Amino acid sequence: MFDNASAAVSAPTATPVSRGSDPPSSVRPILLVCVAAFGLMTGQQMVNPILAPLARELGLSELALGVVMAVGASGVVFASGFWVRRAHARGHRAVLLTSLGGAAVGLAGFALVAQIGLSGSLPTWLVFVLVVLSRGLLFGIAWAATPATAQSYIAAATAGEVERVRGMASFGAAQGLGLAVGPALGGLLSIGGLLVPMYAAPVVLVLIAIVLAARLPRASAQPLGAAPKRVRVLDRRIWPFLLIGSGLYSAITIVLMTAGFLLQDRMHVPTDRTGVQTGLITLAGAALIVVVQAVVVRRLAWPPHRLIRVGCATMTAGMIVVAAAPTALWLALGVAMLGAGLGFGMPGVSAAPSLRATAAEQGSVASLVNATVAVAFALAPLIGNGLYEVGTAVPYLASAAALLALTGFAIGHRGIGPDSTQAAVNRPVDPRTHPRNPNLHREDRQQEGTLMRTTTTSHSAIIAMCLGLVLTAAVTAVPFLGSPRGELISRHIASGYPSYSASEVATATDTYLAGLVIVGVLGLICWAACIAAAWAGKRWAPWAALGGLIVGASIALFDLTIRDTSGDTGLPPLIGWLGLLPSLAGLVAVALLWTRRSDRSAVIEPVL
Repeated sequence: MFDNASAAVSAPTATPVSRGSDPPSSVRPILLVCVAAFGLMTGQQMVNPILAPLARELGLSELALGVVMAVGASGVVFASGFWVRRAHARGHRAVLLTSLGGAAVGLAGFALVAQIGLSGSLPTWLVFVLVVLSRGLLFGIAWAATPATAQSYIAAATAGEVERVRGMASFGAAQGLGLAVGPALGGLLSIGGLLVPMYAAPVVLVLIAIVLAARLPRASAQPLGAAPKRVRVLDRRIWPFLLIGSGLYSAITIVLMTAGFLLQDRMHVPTDRTGVQTGLITLAGAALIVVVQAVVVRRLAWPPHRLIRVGCATMTAGMIVVAAAPTALWLALGVAMLGAGLGFGMPGVSAAPSLRATAAEQGSVASLVNATVAVAFALAPLIGNGLYEVGTAVPYLASAAALLALTGFAIGHRGIGPDSTQAAVNRPVDPRTHPRNPNLHREDRQQEGTLMRTTTTSHSAIIAMCLGLVLTAAVTAVPFLGSPRGELISRHIASGYPSYSASEVATATDTYLAGLVIVGVLGLICWAACIAAAWAGKRWAPWAALGGLIVGASIALFDLTIRDTSGDTGLPPLIGWLGLLPSLAGLVAVALLWTRRSDRSAVIEPVL
């Protein structure tokens, strides 16, 4: 949908982008790289407004559409690092042209599959598989090349916090402009039928590729030398910004992927007008992204941490408006606020990791930002569309709660503060306590051993909590399995209340599902908070984990044992027993955290 991503940070050093190229400060190559991002986003967004009505015309469910988008985003995740290495081996020019060409082929194949599917010549399952391969896999892999390559180029061509933020803002503004032009153009073309924008989109990509091939300097085609130095996802300099970026993109992706369904279901917009109105609503958000990134961010020259905090708070307010929107106009207002928040937040999220990385790490950091945001695109459609099937307001309320938590994280986490950029790099090392120094005193060795045990225990506790988070997500999804949705619960209710009509059983089932989703989302937020606290070495992390375990285990036991007026348990026993699994992971994590607490009486350090 919309993807974004100096040994001494206090004075970052620009490095040549390629041998024989113009000076890195040259504006023209950066402008052309932004043109590539604009073209790719425009072509993609021309199709997105008609995906919801097209999916229903093809007989695909909301969840099936989410799977298609998730596969595409997964392609971005796994291909981003590959494309950055290819850019170093073959140059930015070749990678950008390959990206545009591959994306054009993917969209053209998608249009052909849709045309055949609408004619009824193929079974629904085969149409779904072909859509996943064309619009999902092929398009996603090709799409991954442009953001990662463009961000690594801009990072190498800019120096200093203000210039880096402005460069990333220009890239984001180019994507935002494509996000504005694409839906508007696609919505207008959809008046002629759902297939018109689908066939027009690959044509736009081919035209942009021709412009790029003619105007991008040949110097950008030269290899860049050694491969970029790898950076871990959990690098302490980087992961807070990756977490925030994935959260911001997840929120707006959930809204944009379900806006078409919301217009039809809550606002009763007919199918032939859904594409146009979805395009206009997307345009409202995209217009604010462009204005904020191209004008406001550049003029304010705020540091990354302030941009991030303002962006998170603005998006929280916008999501609340979306959740309560009674009309399409209110929905557009909420999406506009989300766009403004993303316009503030993402330049900070893209610039901050780049400023904290060395010159050799810029490519890896750009691919990490790109891949992490793509993870949001992989999960958000599945989560959003699944929650939407529970209730039209559920995905937006859950997103508002998550954004509120992100706002608190951005304000409270010490790694996102105004001095974090300088503090995170080149921190002085005490030569006496360096682990490879053979002259360590005995006391230093004992302290180092305690720290190593503490760190190992912390890692084990965090792994256990990550397992608990995954189990919570899985257990929350189990009741939705089956056809129709919630079949396991509905059968249980029907057996306990044989006098209930089908509508009464459906109402009771939806009530149970909504409650389970709310508990599951709160559980995921709790797991994420405890993981972040343990990773940062907070003293209160063991207490928070213990409190979460007590509350979670109590809810699980309540679900397993409580009986309703029928004399049977309210939930099917299978769901009740599965609900205990996250508590087992929590028990292991709490035990490890309290072991760590007793071991580190004199050593208080974060894990990384």
